[in-house]
Amino acid sequence: MRLEVGTFPVRDVVIGNVTRWHDGVLEIDMDELQDLVLQDPILKARVDVVKPGESARIINYEDVLEPKVKVEGGGTVYPGICGRPTDSVGQGRTHRLGGVSVVQCLDTSSVKSSMAEERLWGRGSGSKSINSRFIDMSGEKTAIPAVTPYATLFNVCVTVEAPPNLAFQEQSRAAAAASYRVADRLAEVVRDLDPPEMEVFDLDPVGDLPGIVYIPHMSSAEPMAGAQGTYGTAV
Repeated sequence: MRLEVGTFPVRDVVIGNVTRWHDGVLEIDMDELQDLVLQDPILKARVDVVKPGESARIINYEDVLEPKVKVEGGGTVYPGICGRPTDSVGQGRTHRLGGVSVVQCLDTSSVKSSMAEERLWGRGSGSKSINSRFIDMSGEKTAIPAVTPYATLFNVCVTVEAPPNLAFQEQSRAAAAASYRVADRLAEVVRDLDPPEMEVFDLDPVGDLPGIVYIPHMSSAEPMAGAQGTYGTAV
């Protein structure tokens, strides 16, 4: 099994009349992205770009997506999410935008109090703890990338306003679908380009290396922070 991952580094994001990547600059047509988000008629939403070092705080975020696209081999990126097929994706080639993320945010300010409580309070052992996830894009903590990795990225924020009469899980699914549409569109701009950087993941035996056994411990915060259906990738 061999997977090639081509990276297109992004050193700046600018607003323009087209969506494209060229020589490290990602140009974004914001009207196009907004139209993608609003393909779902129940949504009210906006798209913003936040850059590293800006005096900004991203609040109510539910997921952070890397724009990437499968260009060779079977399957699709983020399989099994929002109706995507679950075919194997570990072979072929994937292209990714390095240094960029799509941040899924859910605005529940207009939701009825019962729904807002479900969103803000934990669903664990009965004790209530406020879900206060946020991303500060500047400040002392951002000087340590390992602690605040998202602060070093160019974040394309998709903020969806929750329809007041829609169950929280459906609100979250609608926000996720909109965010994946945006991530897919951004990744499409590098589908047919030659990547400046290439990494290869190959599982074929190499030389006389010793064998190992790896037992991973998997955990997810989604029952506390996301939809109860745990559709996402926060593992």
